[in-house]
Amino acid sequence: MFTKKVVTIRVNKEHAIPTYLYKKYWLTNWGGQVRRPDISSHWQHYLEQSHTSKISSGYKVSINGLASYTNFSLLNLAKFIIIFPQLLFLTLRYAINTEILKAIFKISYRQHRFLDFDLLRQALALNFVIRNTEKDIKHVAIIGDGFGNLGALISFVLPNCKISFINLGENLFLDALSMHTIHPVANLHGLVSSNKISAQKYNYLESTCLMAISAVDVYFNIASFGEMNKTTIDRYFNWMKENAAPLCYLYSCNREEKIHPDGSIFFYANLPFYILQPISRVDELCPWHQKYPTVRFPFFKKFDGPVLHTVVKFENNKSA
Repeated sequence: MFTKKVVTIRVNKEHAIPTYLYKKYWLTNWGGQVRRPDISSHWQHYLEQSHTSKISSGYKVSINGLASYTNFSLLNLAKFIIIFPQLLFLTLRYAINTEILKAIFKISYRQHRFLDFDLLRQALALNFVIRNTEKDIKHVAIIGDGFGNLGALISFVLPNCKISFINLGENLFLDALSMHTIHPVANLHGLVSSNKISAQKYNYLESTCLMAISAVDVYFNIASFGEMNKTTIDRYFNWMKENAAPLCYLYSCNREEKIHPDGSIFFYANLPFYILQPISRVDELCPWHQKYPTVRFPFFKKFDGPVLHTVVKFENNKSA
């Protein structure tokens, strides 16, 4: 599922936060060649094969280890025509609500990209969480969004919701860049770089320096915990507990097992949900995430192992 091709993200004007992150993580560290002891062997491996460059119309991006981003082109149009029936089947089978469908097409239009499974699976996850939470969602934190797909969907479906993106700096650049192409008003965005809680609507946190943020109602982690080492995972779970609203949810969707380049193995069963002290927890195979659409017969291909998803409901009495 990981893209190995170069994609173009069009930018009409420069914005401070994506520019800062590009200069910090890509212009001075081309292709991720500087060793980073703070990241897993998974990301060290993929960042060494990646690069991002500034061009007149925006940025050319080739970050291996991320899912797809399908630019408008004649070749991609032909692929989209073949794959669209599978995408439509998933949309109907899991009854994605109308507002989420509208958001998908707004994102596609504004970012000059075709709908693909990687955008649709984020929509399916959002659809599932909205149906399975029992509160007004005012603040969402997304750990490892990649191209900002989930955050972009939430910005349209829950327009009054504050969104915080937490990611490796190299990938946080893409979250910020994507969100700025959709919501270009600069004062909506903030880079969290101190212990001061940001008041902006869209906020960006570098994973190397997790900061306090205002109470989070829902955390999302889709296909990201499986790319981390144990130390990083434990740090995230403690941070989630500390920054949760009095009543909070975590949605996790990740592979059951994943072997990292250094030989270490991620096991979903070892995720430390106990740190959150759950009130309730539901685990199951993620029904839409066992196979993905392809342009070749039989048009659906299995992922490299089962994918599970979990909804955890928990409390944080400190923020009450």
